[in-house]
Amino acid sequence: LSGVGDDSSWQVSVRGYDAKWTATDQVPERLLSRPGFSRFGTLDPTAGGDTSRHSVSGQWTRNDRQGGVLRAQAYLMRYDLDLYSNFTYALERPDDGDQFRQQDKRTVGGASLTYARSHGFLDRIARTEVGLQLRHDDARVGLFDTVARRVTNVVRLDDVRQSLTGVYAQTVVEWTPVVGPIAGVRAATLQGRGDAVRLARDSGAGRD
Repeated sequence: LSGVGDDSSWQVSVRGYDAKWTATDQVPERLLSRPGFSRFGTLDPTAGGDTSRHSVSGQWTRNDRQGGVLRAQAYLMRYDLDLYSNFTYALERPDDGDQFRQQDKRTVGGASLTYARSHGFLDRIARTEVGLQLRHDDARVGLFDTVARRVTNVVRLDDVRQSLTGVYAQTVVEWTPVVGPIAGVRAATLQGRGDAVRLARDSGAGRD
């Protein structure tokens, strides 16, 4: 969806993606010559995974009388991944097999606000832009022992939250049609916290 006004415009986008698959993983070379076993064969037919990504995003742009462009953007996304792998087959758990599941289920939200304007610099055309960027992730990540995609043991399960805030300014000079040096500065802060669902001692927080 989009719209245009006298000095502004906007658009909204909705996207979705889903996928499921099986994976052969690696197999012993000696099996490739066995009757009925091809290079697409597998020792664990339940290895593979499924994932999905759904998002909505929007943008608003306004042109001012001085030739500047103010742009605001925002997005919200839901991401899910369950990945089933089996690299050693039966070395660690001979009775059940060594299949494991990696999980990542997260919601991501973010926004940005920028202002850009063209101007002169040493008889050249330059464009300066300043901006603010925000992003927050709220995720549950885990590692599990599985048999045929059925969870038999929780190895690790954590709730993770992290936030990123950044501000920047940059100037691009059109020195020649193919050369445009860029000078800029950026400052950012990242804050994160992980809360272990099973073992509280594995929880923690940090900032940089």
